[in-house]
Amino acid sequence: MKKSVILIFVASFLFACSKNSPSEPSEPSGPYVSSFAGAAPPGYEDGPGITARFNHPLGITVDISGNFFIADQRSHTIRKITPSGIVSTVAGSGMQNGYIDAQGTSAKFSYPTGITLDKQGNIYVCEYLQGVIRKITPGGLVSTFAGKGPYGPNFFSTPFGMVTDSHGNLIVADQNKIFKIDPAGNITGYAGSYGGGFLNGDTLSSRFRTIANLAIDGQDNVYVADTENHSIRKIFSDGHVITLAGTGSPGYLDGDVNTAQFNYPNGVAVDNNGNVYVADLMNDRIRKISANGIVSTIAGNGKKGLADGPALDAQFFGPVSLTMGKDGKLYVVDLEYSRIRSIKL
Repeated sequence: MKKSVILIFVASFLFACSKNSPSEPSEPSGPYVSSFAGAAPPGYEDGPGITARFNHPLGITVDISGNFFIADQRSHTIRKITPSGIVSTVAGSGMQNGYIDAQGTSAKFSYPTGITLDKQGNIYVCEYLQGVIRKITPGGLVSTFAGKGPYGPNFFSTPFGMVTDSHGNLIVADQNKIFKIDPAGNITGYAGSYGGGFLNGDTLSSRFRTIANLAIDGQDNVYVADTENHSIRKIFSDGHVITLAGTGSPGYLDGDVNTAQFNYPNGVAVDNNGNVYVADLMNDRIRKISANGIVSTIAGNGKKGLADGPALDAQFFGPVSLTMGKDGKLYVVDLEYSRIRSIKL
């Protein structure tokens, strides 16, 4: 667990700053990577697109109108990006961590990580260090929804990523275990065990090793970035767990799902056609697992940097999470440069 905390949560202390700078050519017709929001160096500033600043963001989600919501880890805030790229702060006081339930920017967060939305427009946020799930209403009121914290029962250790299913349940990744929280706040085990491991089967006996982010499809199948098992797992809605892709050993290899390799995959997303996209953290690449079982690289040349351009020539520096936009593009949180990138597929 400690190894992945270093790799995922405080990755910026492990890498030197790159000297690459973003380029902004007009997009050609082929697959292309662009910078959508966030400027270097990391900081905290609202405003238009790439003039705004984030501070090592981690989680990303999107609403039905195409607005993005970001768990901005080190500014201790929840940020919003409109489809046109305007950045604002939804909740959190900005650069001041703490634990206060209150309205909007009067509330305080401490290193938020995962983020998701329900059908009513409520935002849910994992706070890794506090061990709680916070809720933000559409009106901006922040409360503690579940977890130990000062106001809730003790259920979580270090929750990191989560998704919402079609019934409004939250599916929450907590170290090696996954929980379900129903709309009333009742918490039950969903899959895995705190003991960790690498085992498929039914959800009660399955094992994972340091889960980062989750994704969910229209049939409520859950996709798991099983970080320290260097694999992508799938939990079917009937409770059966399989390894979707990856051998369990770190590496970089495209091809059949049974032989393909990942290196600390951290983010996962799924499209309407059953294709799964992976933020392959330590390979600095974005990978695709096709519905017919082939793993390919769709963006990134494996060199650390911030070069935009044709997808396979572009560079990333710590891609940690991603989501499908309503415009059909894939949006990636690039941790080290505190920037949100878009991939025209």
